[in-house]
Amino acid sequence: MFRKSFVILLALLMVAGVASAQDGPDLPAAPGELVDIGGYSLHIYCEGEGGPTVIIDAGLGDSSLRVRALQDSIAEFTQVCAYDRAGYAWSDAGPEPRTSQQIVDELALLLDGAGLEGPFVLVGHSFGGLNVNLFASEHPDLVAGVVLVDSSHPDQMNQMSEIPEVTALDAMEMDMYAGLAEQAEAGELAVEDVAPMMPADLAEDLQADWAALFIQPKNLEAPVAEFDSLDESLAQVAESDDLGDIPLIVIAHGLKNSEVIPAEVLDAYGITAEALDTFDEIWRGLQEDLATRSTESQLIVADESTHYVYLMQPDIVIDAVQELVDAAQ
Repeated sequence: MFRKSFVILLALLMVAGVASAQDGPDLPAAPGELVDIGGYSLHIYCEGEGGPTVIIDAGLGDSSLRVRALQDSIAEFTQVCAYDRAGYAWSDAGPEPRTSQQIVDELALLLDGAGLEGPFVLVGHSFGGLNVNLFASEHPDLVAGVVLVDSSHPDQMNQMSEIPEVTALDAMEMDMYAGLAEQAEAGELAVEDVAPMMPADLAEDLQADWAALFIQPKNLEAPVAEFDSLDESLAQVAESDDLGDIPLIVIAHGLKNSEVIPAEVLDAYGITAEALDTFDEIWRGLQEDLATRSTESQLIVADESTHYVYLMQPDIVIDAVQELVDAAQ
């Protein structure tokens, strides 16, 4: 959370007023399996061979397509599966509230329904980190290790309260998503309208799929529903047990946001470089605290990355995953 690119926020502003009134595109075929978990289906896509199997949970607003490059790399040394939480991409919308507990319960059903056997190495980015943290706490027998990639933290809302101008960006982003969802529901959003939001790092062969899937109303509503339940999700993780001696690697971003976000963008949102530096200092402390959730943990700082470490310095994440996979064999 609080980690979406300012460029994406500017793109959302550009898109919010668009009204193209076009029919939606045909959706691409799902690359993986659709698993019924009780009246609705979730999509999971697995690659590679060997074990333990790695499960990737992406950040808020991101589908399995966003982590495809990471998944492809991990597939070179073990089986790895990325899934779409309810509502995202190929997955059906799920019951609300969209809390971490609901998501964890669905993931357990999905893994069982897909015939995947643990123990698993779990990888969670940002909001996905909350989910895998809770899953590992509740299902320790199914978990061989956890990698938290610049993960959300159960106390983040309290600690970030001193910089409301930064945290307000989350609410702004969700308002934008909600507006886009209304446009999509009315048939007024086309793939070309969301081109400014296309992740610049997304592989060319995935870009058309991303756009077609992104403009589905359910895909735009999913992050809003998760954000609306964020306080409850944070409380659920805060109340969960520590991870005992489950191997845990916490990867924190080390590049200051104030060093990469243009001054004119900060000015557009009324945010100072000092406020961003305060954010980064608090965030680092939260990452250090996450590393105390296991007696077998380590903290790695990705000095050349902001929030999307798995895109900016993927080798750090890949090496962490391989370390836990090798240790579990």
